[in-house]
Amino acid sequence: MANALEPGQMRVLDKTGDSAIQWDKNSPDEVAAAREAFNSLTAKGYTAYEASKSGEKTSKKLTEFDPDIQRLVMVPKVKGGYPTAEPTYE
Repeated sequence: MANALEPGQMRVLDKTGDSAIQWDKNSPDEVAAAREAFNSLTAKGYTAYEASKSGEKTSKKLTEFDPDIQRLVMVPKVKGGYPTAEPTYE
């Protein structure tokens, strides 16, 4: 669960590297934007995992966005060793 003073963070992995989306769980707008990104990415085939404090992926797969989870890793579908999904941010 998230520390009330630290923002949540979603790391999005793709073939160009990774990017981060952050939110303050006390900000409805930031939570809505993070939830929208999560839903968009999972619709494109990304798999979400809860991450440890050090940022390592855990075995806990997520199917719904939870703003109380402090760290998430979004992993694209892989085909032939390369990610098949390209994230778009609007």
